[in-house]
Amino acid sequence: MFAILTTTQNCNLFLGKQNKINIAVSNPCFEVWLFLHLGEIIIENDYVEFCDLNNKKLLKVEKSKVIDRKLSKKICNILGELRQKESRSGYDIYLNSIDNAISRSKNNLRKIKKDNLLVGNEYIGQTYVSKLISKILNQN
Repeated sequence: MFAILTTTQNCNLFLGKQNKINIAVSNPCFEVWLFLHLGEIIIENDYVEFCDLNNKKLLKVEKSKVIDRKLSKKICNILGELRQKESRSGYDIYLNSIDNAISRSKNNLRKIKKDNLLVGNEYIGQTYVSKLISKILNQN
């Protein structure tokens, strides 16, 4: 069993873990997973960059102790801009690039501890949704 959560749902994260529910977390929002279909998220020690596939920087997030409450909205906005640039429409834009998104997500997750729930400003731009999608794809 999987639950898809964002880091704004902290209490549910720990309850899920205690009840042996796999948690597919995205920090700070589900749109991080969608962004990985259309761009790269470069994670460094003190910042995270959201770039298009031509390495054009679209958003730079400094890692600080103060969480940017508007970050989810900023990510949604740049995701919308990327979608508009694509010639494909609807869900095809995501379906045709699932493998790339899974690969990008796995590369970013290799930098952190395996059991971490991605709670905290230091994990911005990371998502476990790729684990859920991989499991679904491998069951077919």
